[in-house]
Amino acid sequence: MDYVVVGDVMLDKYIFTDSWRPCPEYTGFTYHVDRVEYHLGGAANTALSLSKLADTTLIGGLGRDEYNELFINSLGSLIFDEVVIPKTTVKTRLFYKDTMMLRLDEEQTFDISPLEKYDTPMSDVIILSDYNKGMVSAELVRQYVKSGRFVAADPKGKSIEKYEGVDLLTPNLLELKTLTGESDYEKALEVALKYVRGLLVTKSEKGMEYVSKICRHSVYSLVHNPENVSGAGDLALAGF
Repeated sequence: MDYVVVGDVMLDKYIFTDSWRPCPEYTGFTYHVDRVEYHLGGAANTALSLSKLADTTLIGGLGRDEYNELFINSLGSLIFDEVVIPKTTVKTRLFYKDTMMLRLDEEQTFDISPLEKYDTPMSDVIILSDYNKGMVSAELVRQYVKSGRFVAADPKGKSIEKYEGVDLLTPNLLELKTLTGESDYEKALEVALKYVRGLLVTKSEKGMEYVSKICRHSVYSLVHNPENVSGAGDLALAGF
């Protein structure tokens, strides 16, 4: 089975520091950088995880900037169809020892998705990794739903209508309630299932639940304290 992952690709930059001192220039701190790491994020993280299990192609936008080579070098053997955009999306996280102190985002947003006129390769499954940057538009979702392929989407935003016809939606609890405008979990499920065929809802330490109009099934998790939860939704989508 072949998979195509489409959406907001990004590069995650981690700056790890091991000491600090008061900054003489302003009221704040100066951190000593111990090391810097780069990892694939967003749709790229989903595709990388999925590529360990099946043939996977990643489609997304990348800038012709200083981060381009770092991103390409992180792909390994993952197939990437690059769409040129003005700026690569980069999330920079500053850690002091095990504690994240700050996050800086460099990103490009779109009113019309550059992917709407892109000729997507044939595949059995389309996975949409949406970070609400405009790359995954309502029109793009409609195009994929009409193609007859199985479509799964990791959603963002306030409109469940955007994902109408999708076979599987994978929100967390907060995303589900935001998408549907319902604070009650059961009511939110009821509203969502008017538009999508199935839901995989991640519930943090309570695990996850698959819900459709004909069945429900819960998967429970072992509780622990992760140092870094970035990319958890991407991994859940790829694993399912």
